Amino acid sequence: MTAYKGTRWAIFALFFLSGGCALVYQITWMRLFRLVMGNTVFTSATVLTAFMAGLALGSFAAGRLTAPRRTGTSPNPLRAYAWLEVLIGLCGFVLAPAFAAIEPIYAWLYSLCADAPLMLAFGRFLVSSALLLVPATLMGATLPLLSHFMTQRLDRMGRDLGRLYALNTLGAALGAALTGFLLLPALGVQTTLWAAALTNLAIGLAAFGLARPPAPSA
Repeated sequence: MTAYKGTRWAIFALFFLSGGCALVYQITWMRLFRLVMGNTVFTSATVLTAFMAGLALGSFAAGRLTAPRRTGTSPNPLRAYAWLEVLIGLCGFVLAPAFAAIEPIYAWLYSLCADAPLMLAFGRFLVSSALLLVPATLMGATLPLLSHFMTQRLDRMGRDLGRLYALNTLGAALGAALTGFLLLPALGVQTTLWAAALTNLAIGLAAFGLARPPAPSA
């Protein structure tokens, strides 16, 4: 019982940090895309649309993944969550180089659609969404997986799910504030992205540790 309680609160702490990282990514992504798309409402709307679409897609996919199979079994949700956090961290490391690599595509779109602003905007939207959809989808899958893990104890299900969502949201709010007022002015976009990516990797490694079965007593 004590070990389970400790695991629960460790997961709450990890998901709090995960929520903070998600908003760090969202804000730094906006800064990156403003370099080629301009500081416009369209740039912010593009990032937000890709981000929210990825969250919805990830949530749907994770819900299907954690549904019991005909055999009555489903993947270990905590281990799957650990993998997601590691993959999110890796995406954080490669996003800036990937963004630099697709800059010629933006230039090509501009040369092709300079006289057709709607087509240019749509092309930029597709390219930007393709770049952001993978990490956003991974983020969207984290809550259903941890929710599935928490519902293994039905007597605590309502309180634990409420705490899980509340702490993730609180972490997101704190992450947004720290990114805008502290991290970006002090560290810049690239270092801020690396810091968030390292945090996700640390969260994933900690979750792997929590997912290990307890050692048999002597």
